[in-house]
Amino acid sequence: AAHQPDKQALEILDRLIAGEITPAVAALRFDHAGILVPAGLQLLLAKSIEMLSPDGKEEFGVTEEELDALYNEKMQDIDQQEAVFLPERRAEIKQLHDELKHNDSFGPAKIDS
Repeated sequence: AAHQPDKQALEILDRLIAGEITPAVAALRFDHAGILVPAGLQLLLAKSIEMLSPDGKEEFGVTEEELDALYNEKMQDIDQQEAVFLPERRAEIKQLHDELKHNDSFGPAKIDS
């Protein structure tokens, strides 16, 4: 009789292929179930480990957490500008406009002379 794959192993692999779990989680689930980790999954694990530097960060970029933190920081900067800088700047412009409303330094008569 042909070897029938373990039902639990197939479920783990289906979840891995669907992107629901990572290769590391899949390997842990195989180990927890007492099932030998398939060769293909062992290759995926080896490849993912090669991409990590000793500090656990991907060598070619930043972690997702670092990206999220940077994004949140920049969004807070924008919120701060909208809440503080823009009203202050609008007030300065209005004040300058009010101070200079009688000064027609850029009118046609001033440019031609």
